[in-house]
Amino acid sequence: MKKSQNIIAAVCLIFFFASCHRGNNISISSGDDNLSINYSGEIKFNDDETAIKSISGNGYLRYVKNDKKLLAENSSNGEIKYELDDNGKKLNLNNQEGKSFLADAIKEMIGVGFDAKGRL
Repeated sequence: MKKSQNIIAAVCLIFFFASCHRGNNISISSGDDNLSINYSGEIKFNDDETAIKSISGNGYLRYVKNDKKLLAENSSNGEIKYELDDNGKKLNLNNQEGKSFLADAIKEMIGVGFDAKGRL
């Protein structure tokens, strides 16, 4: 009986983790450039398209271009939590390098049609 409960618990955990961060995907590969955008929920950029204005509850945005990575998630208190990585170097959104990284990523996402309907 205990063994079957452990198996059921394990299956539930696998299902839970597999269902996390499901969403939409955009992938583009051309030559040496590889771009992957994975997101869930409603994501809005600010008016000058240099920052993320909002992400709906339980939403997230994952952007990966070659060795550049951005993860933005809606935290439990409604704020946006960021992780920025440029070729293994963690960036801080509070300095110019982090802000430029975010603005460039947003420009790239818009360039491939991300949220085209929302910006019309």
